Amino acid sequence: KKKKKKKKKKTALSAILVDECCWHLVESTKPADSRQVLVRESIHPYYPRCRYGGEVKFEGATALRIAFDPRCRLAEQVSTLYIGLDKEMTELVAAYSGGPQKFRPLLIHSDRFFFRFESNSSHTGGAHDLGWGFKLSATPLLGLEWRCEAQVLHDSSLEWACWLLDLLLEHSCRLHKGAVHNSRIFTALVRYLRSGGVPYKHKVVALLTRLVQDARSFAPRDPPPLKLLGGLKCLVREQCDLFASVALDGPLGPDGGLAGPAAIPTT
Repeated sequence: KKKKKKKKKKTALSAILVDECCWHLVESTKPADSRQVLVRESIHPYYPRCRYGGEVKFEGATALRIAFDPRCRLAEQVSTLYIGLDKEMTELVAAYSGGPQKFRPLLIHSDRFFFRFESNSSHTGGAHDLGWGFKLSATPLLGLEWRCEAQVLHDSSLEWACWLLDLLLEHSCRLHKGAVHNSRIFTALVRYLRSGGVPYKHKVVALLTRLVQDARSFAPRDPPPLKLLGGLKCLVREQCDLFASVALDGPLGPDGGLAGPAAIPTT
């Protein structure tokens, strides 16, 4: 008797594209290798009168994420840390002075930045009276842009993932229930939102909103795990309060930042 050949199960194109989208979202938020982190700091505590700086560079990076030590403290009005895109600080990105709450994380859309620390205090007491100083850590972000089709075969790209999901949502009405609206894609989007210091969250929020607006497209056996959104409500409220408190200082940038398109505060 001839053995019946087992038919290979065909995988729908939509399922392959959803897998692709999830992979890029996850890979775009992977923690950076410790060898890819550069640290720059002042003396602790710092001298009343000093001026020094330098350059931080990661060749090929799409953007740089800057985080600050929670102990950062500089005497207001007399001590300031400047961050800019050029050595002369004609393209100033941010200026920091004051207590730890003033040192918010920063995202710079460049592969390098310059920093300069200045203290002009006439204080004659001990250095401890001025503050602890500053300490920053810079990390490169590589998986953001989508330059060509060949790039996404090997490297992660958030831009490609967002474009792909937008396409799938646009044509989801022609696909079977759960093809795009499923727990895997929902979890990948929420996971990105919960990752600290990543850019373009407004794009992911827009895609997630479109996904949950069409709740009937989720299969009954695979509903969206809404519990994953727990805690985001408080974070959103904190951000709204923050922006409301500084709205008078200047207009918000296109990505929600206050310092223009080159620099975006992150959470």
